[in-house]
Amino acid sequence: MSRNRAFDSSNRWHHAFVAETFRKTWRGEIVSSEGFSVRLNGRSALTYKDAGGELRVDTEPMTGSGTTVTVYSGSIPDSPQRGRIQVMDNIAKAFQYAGWVLVPS
Repeated sequence: MSRNRAFDSSNRWHHAFVAETFRKTWRGEIVSSEGFSVRLNGRSALTYKDAGGELRVDTEPMTGSGTTVTVYSGSIPDSPQRGRIQVMDNIAKAFQYAGWVLVPS
């Protein structure tokens, strides 16, 4: 959730929590209101973008109905500015919005 400043009834500033929203572009990119996006690229990778730049994350499609994808978290660099766990959490939220199944590995 993001925090936005707003006035309350007594004209004082307070913080209002706004739920994260997603949208899907015509190119199949899932874009979050929190500033990141995820796009499946072919059969072996996805592209993750945020304020820190763009990452290529290794993936593998799974057999079955729908879109089920194994995402290899070891292909995500872990740094203080952009932690691997946060990137995986963001990818999971985008997958959930799109109706895809994420299999972490």
